[in-house]
Amino acid sequence: NCSQGHPFAQPCAAIAVAAMSADGGYERIAQVPLSPASRCCQVGSASVVAPEEAVDGELVDGVVGPWASSSSSLRRSFAVKTVVLGLALVGIVACAASRRSPSRRATLGVTASQSSAVETAAAAQLLFAQQDIYEAYKTSCIHFGCGSPYNAANMCQCNEQCDAHGTCCKDYHKLCLAPPAMEADVEKAAAEQKSQALDTSGLTADQVPQSATLYCFQLMMPFGYEPGLLAHIFAKKYGIFTCDAYDVFSNQTIQVATGLTTYPLPGDLRVKYGGKWGLALNTDVFIRLWKGLEYVGKYKRYDWTIKVDPDCVFFPARFRAFVTRTSQDQIPGPLIPAGPVFLNNCKYGMHGPLEAVSREGMTTFLQNLDDCEDIRQAAMDIFPGGMPAGMRERDHAFGEDQFLRRCLIQLNVKMVNEFESLLSEKFACVERPKDCGGTKVAFHAYKTTEDWMKCHAF
Repeated sequence: NCSQGHPFAQPCAAIAVAAMSADGGYERIAQVPLSPASRCCQVGSASVVAPEEAVDGELVDGVVGPWASSSSSLRRSFAVKTVVLGLALVGIVACAASRRSPSRRATLGVTASQSSAVETAAAAQLLFAQQDIYEAYKTSCIHFGCGSPYNAANMCQCNEQCDAHGTCCKDYHKLCLAPPAMEADVEKAAAEQKSQALDTSGLTADQVPQSATLYCFQLMMPFGYEPGLLAHIFAKKYGIFTCDAYDVFSNQTIQVATGLTTYPLPGDLRVKYGGKWGLALNTDVFIRLWKGLEYVGKYKRYDWTIKVDPDCVFFPARFRAFVTRTSQDQIPGPLIPAGPVFLNNCKYGMHGPLEAVSREGMTTFLQNLDDCEDIRQAAMDIFPGGMPAGMRERDHAFGEDQFLRRCLIQLNVKMVNEFESLLSEKFACVERPKDCGGTKVAFHAYKTTEDWMKCHAF
């Protein structure tokens, strides 16, 4: 409140509105002037450090004001910018609250300062909750993709040149490189996958499924590139939209395109990051999703249930041919038996972009999901004070794909290792393909509409 004489308070003449652009940057779409009668005080925002005092625009670039424009400022942490914008909005809310009539505040039984404090706290809680999402997502190679070309609009970079320029995202080395310690760890995981897999070498043609109807689903973030990408894929009737049935889930009801509306799940999609490699600890989010699958019940009518990430280019027709083949001469890889099975697409452990489980396997999983509570707790372990001695790091703080694999195995659903023909992976496992050539069932990761469509048409 300006009348309180805050040393940094200045009248706020306008609110700048920015939108996330397709390439992950931000662009100004409006600047809304405020009349003198309605101007609130800008406390704790860009006026705390005046534009001319900001270091290379680190507090205001591209979000609050136009005065910071150098490319190096784009390397600053988006978290700082989110805090700044949040404080600005909190100040506006507080100022608006202080303008409420005294009689109204008396009716509520609170003083002006209490009313302002309550609303300010509520606004701050909302802003910092949003910050949790963007801090992790907008400065992560999970969003930009390992090996993505330099883009000045990105808050950080995920390519081989970023080390030399000091522009790497905070998780670049963990997600995009494989230090010796990680290589040793994943080799142990690979040996474990081999020992747990079902041996199908003696499988005969009459033991292979005769049909392959597909129920496919995706979890869509309500922000970022995913809604636009899915709208284009849906318009072309590619990917999961050529499965026999499909659903797109989110935490909101969103009309992605005419004829495509998300199925809303309870709760938000925020996740913590933890463990040795800074993984997204998203198991609890997916448990809500899997319980949503059980509630919807469509999976019961189809031979396979398949989770496909939005940035995964998926060919359902290839999958049908793959799981019903009776000879490895047709398509490389072990034959797949009928009954409760799931497909492991990576020698280091099932990789999340494509998760395929037979109807019998999915029924077992969903009806006994709560029996895997011990695995859920291990998946969500962070150990902020350090992991206790004697624990295996790879058995704690992992993502939903490893939860799914471990739970299915615990429930005696058989795993078939399919490393040759199922998933082509740009950043995980070991393949590192240059393009989408070949006849694999799916290709990951292609996060822009242009790249996704090019891969599909290759």
